Formats: sequence, structure tokens, C-alpha cells
Amino acid sequence: MLLAIPATIYLVKQQQDLRTQAVPNTTLSFAPSNQTAEVGDLVPFDIFVSPGNNQVSFIKLVIKYDSTLVSTTEDDFLVDPLSNLTVIQGPVVGTDEFSVVLTVQADPTKVIQQNTKIGTITFSVDAPSDVPTQISFDPNQIQISSIAAPDSFTENVFLNGTPATITIVVEGGLTPTPTATPSGTLTPTITVTGGPTVTTTQTPTPTIIGGAVPTPGTNEAPVCSNLLTDLGIIGVAPYTLIFTAEGSDSDGTIEKATFDFGDGTIEDILDEGGIGTSTVSVQRTHTYVSAGAFTANVILTDDFDSVSETASCSIDITVTDDSQGQTGLTATPSPTIAPPGPESAIVGIGVLGAILFAIGVILFFAL
Repeated sequence: MLLAIPATIYLVKQQQDLRTQAVPNTTLSFAPSNQTAEVGDLVPFDIFVSPGNNQVSFIKLVIKYDSTLVSTTEDDFLVDPLSNLTVIQGPVVGTDEFSVVLTVQADPTKVIQQNTKIGTITFSVDAPSDVPTQISFDPNQIQISSIAAPDSFTENVFLNGTPATITIVVEGGLTPTPTATPSGTLTPTITVTGGPTVTTTQTPTPTIIGGAVPTPGTNEAPVCSNLLTDLGIIGVAPYTLIFTAEGSDSDGTIEKATFDFGDGTIEDILDEGGIGTSTVSVQRTHTYVSAGAFTANVILTDDFDSVSETASCSIDITVTDDSQGQTGLTATPSPTIAPPGPESAIVGIGVLGAILFAIGVILFFAL
């Protein structure tokens, strides 16, 4: 009995500790997870918190980056108003890191219980790099608190964070690589016995400064992956459709999207829908004014003038007019009433005579 009492107290205490210990289930992430930019560009990242089964009420956010390549300021962070979070400390920009403290304050109804965008941070690209630079969450400094029933506010429920990358390219889409410059002039001398000395000079290969030059045949053509319409592919003229072309280029940027609507109308898009980057989603509106069968397609052109295959982004459109819409209807014949003939006239006279005779009989007896 005396041994059972201390053992029972120990087990109860362990059970209480398990009930009060917070379980880290909250993760952080950036969206998008990778971007491509040139020196001088501004690159925004949305920051999301996924609480799992925690109920997040407090976030100390610390983000690490390479300040020799990118930079940010206190004004480059904006809290998402739908997150119900308020900044209570910072933002603070230090050496290679950014920090800010956010909370829902004293309102427990505003705790974060689902995947939520908490804000947006923007970086300025300051220098080129031949490898992507990483934007990451600092696991040693981040503190996230939960007010869920099994959690303690003093315990950290941060589980992990997913980093993002920025691929920095020079204008035209290529990452710069060092270029060796030949030094000196090679001047071999050939001596001919019994004759004059012949001197030849080898001209060095010209050096192209500013980046790598693609080897012929190594450029990958862009890929047009989808051509979609907002409505069906059959309609009545005039028929207006919104076309959306989607595609990407694995080793460069897409500089042009050419829409051929199949009715003689061709349109080049040069500055919207992601044109100038490696991934595009370009929209165009077109009206088919007359009936017919049309094949619409889109061709993407990259920064080395390579083009996508037409067959990968092609769609058939059928447009009818009102008269074609009535084809196939059968009119119900109306009944035909024959014109009155001589027989009808004779019958009519007989009926009239009978009526007059009846009237005469009535008058005779009445008088």
C-alpha cells in the first residue's frame, strides 16, 4: 500500500504533463515557391501559415536571405487584413534576416484554425547569381503559440517551414557565367634553311562579354500545354469566346504568343499574361461574326525564336447562324377547307324554304 501511493501520484503527474504538452503541427510556406527575376526586379512572396490541429494566436516570424543578392525593407511587408493579425513588434530588418511579431490580441474568436495567408513580403533583386538564392524560415528563432485545449501558450507549436527560391537571370533569360579572356598573341616562327624567315600570327578567338552564348541545337523550344475556352465550342453567330493559352519554357523565357483564330484573324501578344517569363497564361477575346468551322491555335515563341508545336494548342470551333439553327424542323400542315360548291347552295335553299314554311303554318293557326 505504501509503495502504491507514490506510484499513483507519479502516473497522475505524467498524465497531466501529457495533456498540457503542446503538439507542434503548425507549418509556414511561401507562395509561389520559386520565381525568376532580373537584377532590379521586385519579387513578392505570400506567406501562409497552416496550423494543423493547433489554434494559432501568436507568431514571431523570422525570415533569412542572402543580402548580397536580394534586399527588403520594413515597408516591404504587408499584413493580410483577412488574417485578423496585428503587428505588435517590428518589422525589423537585420543582417541577412527580417523579423516581425504578429498576434490576434485578446480575441480568441480570431485564432487561425486553417491554412491562412498572413501577409506578403517583397524582395528587391540587387545582384546576379549563377545559382538560385534561397528565402527561408529560421527554425531557431520562430515562435508560434496556440490556445487549443491540449496546448500551452508558452510552448512553441512551430513544426517546420518550406523555403522559396529566386533564380536571377540577365536580360534575355540566361544566367551569367564567367568568360575567360585569352591573353597575349601567339606568334610561332618558322625558319626555312637557305631562305627568308616566315612569321605567322594566330588571331585569338573573339571574346563575348556579358553572359553565356547558347550552343547551336541546345535550346529547348517552348511548350504550349493548353488552349481553353470559357464557353462551348459550338455557338450561333455572332459568337464571342475568351481563349486562354498556357505554356512554359524550360531554359528561357516566352517572348510572344501568337493567336490564330482560324477565320483570318491573327494576333500577337507581347506584354501580358506572363510574357517575358518562363510560364505564361495569356487570354484573348475573339468574336466569330459569321457561320463556319474554324480551327483556332496558339504558337509560343521563346527568347531564341524557337516556337512551340501547333498541334499541342489547337481547338475546333463550329459557328452556325439562325437559319441553320432551324434546320430539321417539319411544319405541320394546316387543314384545307374546300370552297362551297353547287351542292352546298341547293342544301342552303332547301333549309331556307323549310324555315319559311314553318313560319307560315304558325301564322295561319294564330290568325
